[in-house]
Amino acid sequence: MAKIILRSLDIALYRVEETLGYLFGTRFPPALCTLELNSIENKSSAPNSKPLTDILKDGLLWAVPKSRRSLEKRMKRKYGSPEYNWKPFVPKTNIVPCITCGLDREADKLCQHCYNKVKLETKEMQEVIVNTLGLEPVEKDVVVLYEGEKDKKPAEFWKGQRIVELPKPRPAWFHSNLMQPTTQEPSQSTEVKPTELA
Repeated sequence: MAKIILRSLDIALYRVEETLGYLFGTRFPPALCTLELNSIENKSSAPNSKPLTDILKDGLLWAVPKSRRSLEKRMKRKYGSPEYNWKPFVPKTNIVPCITCGLDREADKLCQHCYNKVKLETKEMQEVIVNTLGLEPVEKDVVVLYEGEKDKKPAEFWKGQRIVELPKPRPAWFHSNLMQPTTQEPSQSTEVKPTELA
């Protein structure tokens, strides 16, 4: 009895879905397709069978593709078709050599080799900071110094600053000015200049 009810319900829902698909197109609102399934009860159910609402739940009309796209359709979407809209691979003309390492890169992008070097150096700095200072809240800026850089300035200069020392010389590409907020001295001028000039 339950199989017959489920089969007829499946056919009825398929017809309703088809009709709504014709009326509203392929994307119809799911609120229009909700059905009240609580009124349907199985009178002659077996002792171990589940009620109909537990079997069906809310998974009848999910917005899931009915069939998988074929390989031909996927390739046409990606590369186009020679008869209609052909999208072949285009050779890049903006390849330039990196001025630091000499490897090829795109003109508007970072060199991947140099970027990996910076990432490794940054990771090493972070590990030393965590090992030295722990996971305390950072209330002051952390100054990262390499081998022999602390001796270049007097001890009064470093007083009150959080200092982390790396036991190796500074890499040639990593200039010390990169860690400073600014290289310009603050201006003492009180003269006001207009911001938008013609």
